[in-house]
Amino acid sequence: MPFLFLERMEEKEMPTLQEIKDQVDNLRQQLAIFDGFDEEIKKTQEEVEYIKAKKAEMQTFEDFKAINSKEKYIADLREQKKKLECERVGDIATKAVGLSVTPYFKNGLEQDKTIKNQRQEIKQKSIELIELIENYNETYKNTAQKLVDEVLGTGIQELFDKINSLPEYTRKNGYVSCGVASYTGESNRYLDSTDTLGYIIGRIRLFEGE
Repeated sequence: MPFLFLERMEEKEMPTLQEIKDQVDNLRQQLAIFDGFDEEIKKTQEEVEYIKAKKAEMQTFEDFKAINSKEKYIADLREQKKKLECERVGDIATKAVGLSVTPYFKNGLEQDKTIKNQRQEIKQKSIELIELIENYNETYKNTAQKLVDEVLGTGIQELFDKINSLPEYTRKNGYVSCGVASYTGESNRYLDSTDTLGYIIGRIRLFEGE
C-alpha cells in the first residue's frame, strides 16, 4: 500500500505539457503589466519629443505645460514600475524557477518508444558481445593449444628432456625448459568483457595493426 501511495504521488507531481504552458502563460500575464508601463512611457516620450521638435517661435505656453506634465507623468510611471518590480518580480521569478519541467523531461525520455527499443537493442547486443568475447578467448586458447601440440609433435620436448637428463650439464646450468607445453598464447591478446567498448575496439585495432 505505501508503494502504491508513492506511485500516485509521483503521477500527481508529473506535469503535462499543457499544465506547464498554463503556468508559463499565468506568469507571463503577471509580467504583462510591465510591458504596459514601458509602452506608455515610450508613447509619452515620443509625444514630448514631438512637441520639443517644434520651432521655438511655434511653441506655445500650452506646449510648455504639456511637456512639464508629460515629463512628470513619465517620472511617475517609472517610479510606479520600479515599486511594482520590487513588490512582484521576486515572487514571479521564484515561481518561474520552480516550474516543474524536469519531471516532464524525464518522463518524456523514459516513455519514448525509440529510446526504449534502442536500450533493449543495446542490451541484446551487449549480451552478444560478451558471448563473442568469451568465444574469442576460448578460440584463442584452443588455437594456441593446437599449435603447441603441433610443435610438441616435432619431438622438441624429448630434445629438452634429453638435455636435462645429462647430469654434467644440469649440474652446471640447471633445468632447461622448452616452454612449449605451458604456452597458452600471448596474455595481452585476450580480451576482457568488463573493459569499455572503446578500449576493446582500440585493442583489436592494435592486434590487427590498424
